[in-house]
Amino acid sequence: MAVLGIVGLLSGFLLGSVYVSGSIILSLLLFYIPPWLMGTHVPMVDITIIVGFQAVIAALIVLPFRWFDMHWSLLRIILVPAVLASLGGGLWLRIIPTDVIVGLLGAVTLGAVFLTIWPPHFYDFGGHSTSRLLLLAFMGVLVGFFGGTLGLGGGFILVPVLRSYGVSLHHSISNALIAGGLITFVGLIAKLPHHLVPWPIILVVGLSSALGTFLGSYSAQRIPTVWLRYLVLGGMCIASVKIWIGFL
Repeated sequence: MAVLGIVGLLSGFLLGSVYVSGSIILSLLLFYIPPWLMGTHVPMVDITIIVGFQAVIAALIVLPFRWFDMHWSLLRIILVPAVLASLGGGLWLRIIPTDVIVGLLGAVTLGAVFLTIWPPHFYDFGGHSTSRLLLLAFMGVLVGFFGGTLGLGGGFILVPVLRSYGVSLHHSISNALIAGGLITFVGLIAKLPHHLVPWPIILVVGLSSALGTFLGSYSAQRIPTVWLRYLVLGGMCIASVKIWIGFL
């Protein structure tokens, strides 16, 4: 359990300090750390549930402080298709093979790296009201699907989208955490009746992740973290390639 606590603390710290999706980092850590070191084997389905709870906990931490900073004009277009896709993704997880889940994790990780380093200018494609509506709805479907199946909050998609519409980085992260927590929570509702929930692991990882997020946010305001950010992104890229080599 000590190793699990360190894993949660590290993923939360990186989320708070370098603004990289903590759920993706937590997924990779739980996936790659050998069972004998963690003291337990964590199946891939359990990993999706654990990281889903992490996303919900992060949203609850941020919600009281950032409720009035929410950009509902953008998020309301995203949330409806995202919630529906998350519900469908959570139900679909019952029949999806584990290998496919692992392949999705590798693809999402690599996509998160590219979107973080080279964020697309969504506003250029969504200036007209109709195309803007369709683009945001499509982004919502993607976020909801990954939230329902993998338990990922969707920050790797929501942050670039919000940034492209002029929302500050700090507010984009807060909005993504809160919206991602809501979306992932719906996916968890669809999963929980069909899977045994690893509550001891969730408790350890959740509490340590919350502490890590606070410490990361505190340090990010006082020390430059740009090199740490690219180091983490490089590690994510290597991990995604390793996943795909094993998947193929």
